[in-house]
Amino acid sequence: MKMPGKRLSYSTFAVAAGYPRMPLFIDTLMFIHNAGIDTAYLQVFASLGLALLENWSPGSTEGNRFLIRVGLIGLIVVLLLPVCFLKRITYTAVTNFIGLCLFLYAVAAGVIYCFTVDEQLGERFVGIPPTTTVWSILAVFPIFIFGYSCHFNLPQVAEDMVNRDMKKLTTTSVSSIVVAVIFYSLAMIAPYYAFGDTVESNFYLSLPVSNIAIHIGYIALPFAVLTAFPLLLFPARQSISSVITYYFPRLQDTLKLHIGTTVAFLVICTALAIIFEDLGATIQFIGIIGTNFLAFVIPCFVYLNICYTPVPDGATQGGLESSNELEAKDDDQHEETSLFCKLRKQSLEWHGALALFIISLIFFPLCLTGLINDLVSA
Repeated sequence: MKMPGKRLSYSTFAVAAGYPRMPLFIDTLMFIHNAGIDTAYLQVFASLGLALLENWSPGSTEGNRFLIRVGLIGLIVVLLLPVCFLKRITYTAVTNFIGLCLFLYAVAAGVIYCFTVDEQLGERFVGIPPTTTVWSILAVFPIFIFGYSCHFNLPQVAEDMVNRDMKKLTTTSVSSIVVAVIFYSLAMIAPYYAFGDTVESNFYLSLPVSNIAIHIGYIALPFAVLTAFPLLLFPARQSISSVITYYFPRLQDTLKLHIGTTVAFLVICTALAIIFEDLGATIQFIGIIGTNFLAFVIPCFVYLNICYTPVPDGATQGGLESSNELEAKDDDQHEETSLFCKLRKQSLEWHGALALFIISLIFFPLCLTGLINDLVSA
């Protein structure tokens, strides 16, 4: 699929599916989603910064912890300002690679430490902990959903792929998911192995800063945040600009729009990072509100419309004209039969997308309720 002058995205797919106004919803959701992730980055920077300051100068953060935390968040935002106000990011391959290496080092150091630690803290459960409820289980599902936060980049990856075919697309999709599952599994299992139920939502805060490898990780992660933050700001700004210019076309490509959307994004992320300190809760909300729709609901909905195989009326009503008994059947029964015939004509992939679409929609209110219940009862 190609659309002249436009990059492939869920928005272009939605237009092709016959929903020209759906991109407004998608772009708004993209802005919220990316703002949430960048908020998490600021939270990580602030929490690790506080831990480092406390390690370098014991007791220095006790009296003014909140103000120091605000200062750390403000510091990184100020450092990011020159990059954030650029109209586009170019030649970032080197910095992106460095940031990725820093992330990988920090996570690898933490995982290795957790699996090799001699003294194990906290209480472990083999099975379901006794305090577990249905709502507490639903509350953590968004964390797993969050693992697909970058899923919306797949259309662009597919478009840029050289000699693209289904085999290469399938290999890319499967391999990326397998790699993500491996890394996520290690990052989830290792902290609980070492610290049990005492582990922090940001598991790095459970690790001792006195350990040299971990200390380097504490320093590496904030620098990784510096490289990752703008990569989410730019598409978010582009998305919300599309929504604004839809209603106010005169603002298209204006400096006022560029500055306004950038400032709005930074203010929202900064305010949320200051108000909310729990990284786990932030990721949970992003997972169920943003990622669930961007990675599952919207793609499935668009796929169901684009790949639907029309069924001629004759295919579902072929025997009606020759049978008086069938003509006498109840209208509701006829509609059910017609729907069954239409569903039967669809492909296995289409039915899989339908199942995932329904499950994702059901998960949204259930997980959101579980998350709110978990926060209220905490």
